Amino acid sequence: MDYKDKKTYNNRNSYSNNNRGNYSNRQQEIELPRDFVINGFEKLREELMLNETKEIAKVFVDSKLTSNQLRLFFNEVKALQNKINKDQQEFERNYPFILMLKSKAEYKYKDGKGTIKKAFRDFINESVDYIKQHKSINTFENFCMIFETIVGYYYGFGGEKNK
Repeated sequence: MDYKDKKTYNNRNSYSNNNRGNYSNRQQEIELPRDFVINGFEKLREELMLNETKEIAKVFVDSKLTSNQLRLFFNEVKALQNKINKDQQEFERNYPFILMLKSKAEYKYKDGKGTIKKAFRDFINESVDYIKQHKSINTFENFCMIFETIVGYYYGFGGEKNK
C-alpha cells in the first residue's frame, strides 16, 4: 500500500485551540505501519529494508518528530551495539539496558504530552518487545540496522526541518 493511500496519514495538520496553536499530540496521532510488527525483523527482508523503513521514516517526519529526539534514541542504541560488539556475554550483560529503552520512550512520550510522538514510542516499544521475544544478538543487530536505515530516510525526507 502506498504511503499516501493510508487513512491514518490524513488530517495530520490538526491543531488544538487549547494549546495556543501548538500541535496537539493527542489529536490525530499518526500510526506506525503495522507491517513492521507483523512481519518482524528476525531476518532482514528486502521489503523491510527498502519499503517498510521508508514508511516508518515518513511517519516520523509527518508526525513532526524532532531530529534531537530521534538522535537521542539512535545514539543510545548505537552505544549499546558498540558495547555488545556481537559478543553473547556482552549481549546478556547489556540486555537490561535494551529493555530500558521502553521505559525511556514512555517517559519521553508522557501520555502524549512529552517530547516524542506516539509512532516513535510505539516503534521503540514494539522493537524491544520483538528483541525480547527472540532474545538474540542477531535480532538486536538487525534492529540497529533497521533503525539506522530509518534515520537515513528520515533526513532524506526533510526530517531535519522539523525543529
